[in-house]
Amino acid sequence: MAALQRLRFGHQASLRTRLMALALVALAPGFVAVLYTTQQIDMLRRAEVADLALRGARQAADETNRIIAGVESLLLAVSRVPAIRDGDVEGCSAYLRDLGPHLPHLIAVSVLDLNGRWSCGSLLPADPAVAYSDRTYFRESIAQDGLVLGLYTTGRMSGRAVLPVAIAFPNRTGEKGGVLVATIDLAWLGTVMRERGVPREGSLTIADREGTIIAREPLSQRFVGTAIPENFQRLMNAPAAGVEEVRSQDGTKRVLGYIPVNVATPGLYVSAGLSSHASFEAVTNAALYAGLVILAGAVAALCATWLVGSRAFIHPLERLNRVLTRWRNGERGARTELTADAGEIGVLGMQLDALMDEIITTQTKRDLLARELSHRVKNTLSTVQALAMATLSGPQPARDLLPEYLQRIAALGRMHDVLLHDHWESASLLCALEGVLRPLCPDLTRVRTKGEDCELPPQHSLSMTMVLHELATNALKHGALSTPHGSIDISWTVDRTDAGPLLDFAWREQGGPPVREPSGRKGFGMRLLTRAFAGSGTTTLRFEPDGVMCRIVFRLATGRQLAA
Repeated sequence: MAALQRLRFGHQASLRTRLMALALVALAPGFVAVLYTTQQIDMLRRAEVADLALRGARQAADETNRIIAGVESLLLAVSRVPAIRDGDVEGCSAYLRDLGPHLPHLIAVSVLDLNGRWSCGSLLPADPAVAYSDRTYFRESIAQDGLVLGLYTTGRMSGRAVLPVAIAFPNRTGEKGGVLVATIDLAWLGTVMRERGVPREGSLTIADREGTIIAREPLSQRFVGTAIPENFQRLMNAPAAGVEEVRSQDGTKRVLGYIPVNVATPGLYVSAGLSSHASFEAVTNAALYAGLVILAGAVAALCATWLVGSRAFIHPLERLNRVLTRWRNGERGARTELTADAGEIGVLGMQLDALMDEIITTQTKRDLLARELSHRVKNTLSTVQALAMATLSGPQPARDLLPEYLQRIAALGRMHDVLLHDHWESASLLCALEGVLRPLCPDLTRVRTKGEDCELPPQHSLSMTMVLHELATNALKHGALSTPHGSIDISWTVDRTDAGPLLDFAWREQGGPPVREPSGRKGFGMRLLTRAFAGSGTTTLRFEPDGVMCRIVFRLATGRQLAA
């Protein structure tokens, strides 16, 4: 029993596992579809953010280029002023001082001679003798033609952070007459960048060619004038603009679009960063919500599978198993009591209950038949014993009487076959007639029957067989069948009465030799004919000139007629 219980629980767990696996398999396409969609959305968003970051860097670079280009145009225009070309200090200073208020982005515009000394400008230096020959932008301007973008520095005249822009100008003779220098106010540049706007948690950085930050949003006070960290130096000197996800100096993780030095803006490095968190927050939240919805759906589906599977499969199967176990243990009254409401397993339970009922009925019937068979066997043995005593107790030798005895036993056996075919419930009258007459009289054309076939109850079947056998045997030896022209008419009717159906059976012989009623001691056949239905019916036997007439009337217990 313990092994059976373990096996049962093992199968329960296995079935539940299969149901859960089936639910997961059903959910798998949804999982894959959502994961694929989320991945595609994430890829598209990353590409979009990268494009936005690079576009922001290009816009900042373009804006810076426009500022520098404007300063360059200003310096070129100023370099053509006669007072500057002629070295007119007073005229130059007056001109540049008048020009200064109209240039809010510039701290000062100054003219330096070929030795780097201040000649004139929009601002008067504290020490006019101070030379600027040590400045990089001055040396480069003397050494080459065109605009020179300097490095981050602190102005000697203003004491403020500036970005110098210089260009050499010719004198009247066409030779280099000096250097024009405009210093861009980095505070003003920071204000412009701040007003330009930076996305939430984003960043914008502009640095000179040596990596010193000249503008930064946010936290400009903290980073302007500081060097770009060493791990970002590779971006400054990259061969082309690009995008990379990095962790910025302020600790924020950003998607950084960068323009290396001399790629878009000569002498400057520009980068624009978009916060990874802010940029991907919506996608991340959507993916998180989708994952939570999928997880909730999966949990709900698995719980539903567990509950529905337990209700629809496990519990009914457990009930079936328990009932079968009780049935094996001898509880014949155990039933599943399942209904069609439980689905296919409920229908199976109903069929099992019906089968158990049929088995009980069959077993009961079998036990009844076994008892009936035992009773019939005893009666048959008594009949055989009576036949033996009646047949073999006469004066003739037993050897001469043996064929007659065996014929009677054979007739009894044939009726037993008929009864066994119908499970000892009844026997057909026509079958009884054929079983008796065919072995004795192969030519049945001399025997005419009339009547609807009916079922004889077991208690009368054997009696009718023995009576018919005695009548047929007598007809063959002494009656109608002993001559070539004799015949037998057999007829019967079944009358329906309140007490049950009543069989009226008649045997009439014709065309045989004259018969007469035997005198003296009656033989076994006469006694059998007159006593076969004693107590359950009446038997009338007459010896008429045309032949023997026998009429038997008795009640049919079953009352069921069969079609002929």
